[in-house]
Amino acid sequence: MVVGGILNTAGVSGGANLVVGGYGNCSANTRSAIVGGYYNYANDVSSFIGSGQSNSALGTYSSVVGGAGNQATGSVSFVGGGVSNCATGNCSSIVGGCGNCATGIFSAVSGGQNSKATGNKSFVGGGESNTASSSYAVLSGNHIVTGK
Repeated sequence: MVVGGILNTAGVSGGANLVVGGYGNCSANTRSAIVGGYYNYANDVSSFIGSGQSNSALGTYSSVVGGAGNQATGSVSFVGGGVSNCATGNCSSIVGGCGNCATGIFSAVSGGQNSKATGNKSFVGGGESNTASSSYAVLSGNHIVTGK
């Protein structure tokens, strides 16, 4: 169902899709929803986008709350906001920032810039250009790289 906006589409017929306002948004799979913004794309079961521009929620139960150019592609992945962040690991999350990626399973980046949590169950607290590449790695600060 499309409720308002311009050039919005809600895919699967009878699939309980929803787009509420905005421009050029597409809610393409069963139970996916987009609340507003521009050129957002929700394309997996129960995926969600709150607002923003050019965000993608492509994993099952994935969410992007806002920002621009963010991607939540892992199952049960989450991006809160910011710019050009990616949560590709299953159960991964990015709270915000710019250019951060959480690719490990259960990995997270809370903010900062150009940081990566690639190890499973790894965490980067902030800063710039940090990489937590081993399992269970926890980083906070600037320009730190950990790995096996």
